[in-house]
Amino acid sequence: MIIVTGDRGFIGSELKEQLQAAGKKVHGIDWETMGKTWSSNEPIEWIFHMGAISSTDETNWDELVKRNIDATQGWIEFAELQGCGITYASSASLYGPWVNSPEYGPVQPQHLYGVSKLTVDNWVLSKQFSVPVQGVRFFNVYGRNEGHKRQPSPIRRYIEQAITQRRLTVWQHNGRLGSRDFISVDDCIDAMIGLKEWGKTGIYNVGTGVQLTFEDIARSIQRKVGVENAQIMITPMPDHMVEKYQWESCANLNKLSATIPWRPQTVDEWLDKNFDNLYNKIQEELKNEQT
Repeated sequence: MIIVTGDRGFIGSELKEQLQAAGKKVHGIDWETMGKTWSSNEPIEWIFHMGAISSTDETNWDELVKRNIDATQGWIEFAELQGCGITYASSASLYGPWVNSPEYGPVQPQHLYGVSKLTVDNWVLSKQFSVPVQGVRFFNVYGRNEGHKRQPSPIRRYIEQAITQRRLTVWQHNGRLGSRDFISVDDCIDAMIGLKEWGKTGIYNVGTGVQLTFEDIARSIQRKVGVENAQIMITPMPDHMVEKYQWESCANLNKLSATIPWRPQTVDEWLDKNFDNLYNKIQEELKNEQT
């Protein structure tokens, strides 16, 4: 049996679906059921701990400690007791302004969410475990099940804007556009499965190693829906975001590429395979929100 925490969240829900499609028995746990037990005579093969507060603008440190630090450490200790490996979700946001940084740093988180993830990573690096403990520092993940997120990827946000407004809003500050390393949820899942099979403790960057601006993403969506349905509007960034904004991100993939075969999809490659279904899904979700 495989345990997936955060199985109603973005990455956890897609991971659970893909594991089940591959014939795995999966037990999903979300925050509401975290304290409940279950009966099973089956040994636990692996734990994927994806549950967390994922909003980078979260200011309640006590909640971040409870859900992102204490809960993650608890699941790692539980994995040791069960004798199974565990993969937990870290975040590339802990690098802050540093781009193409290897896993050992430098790091400079710009918000409490990033501090919470770095705290767990540092704790893991200070310990020696009897089972594989793997932290995956996801860069900017996009995919299908983002409807519930407070901060969805620009892929999701721009499709929503194309449907509702027929224009895509790209922020800039003094002519500067933010750029990110955008990685599909499918590639993130491939990385986690590959690392599980590798079976050794470590912390890994998971990204594409390529930076795209938010305007690049807007143009990719415009290419799919047509210019007439998606005019791109470059507008000033809200003042409160400027000071601590992470202007760039790009994964250093030396460690990951030396560990597993790694050839992630580009945004356009992923959209060419998934766009129609994603567009229809978002359109339906928006309709349901209005009823």
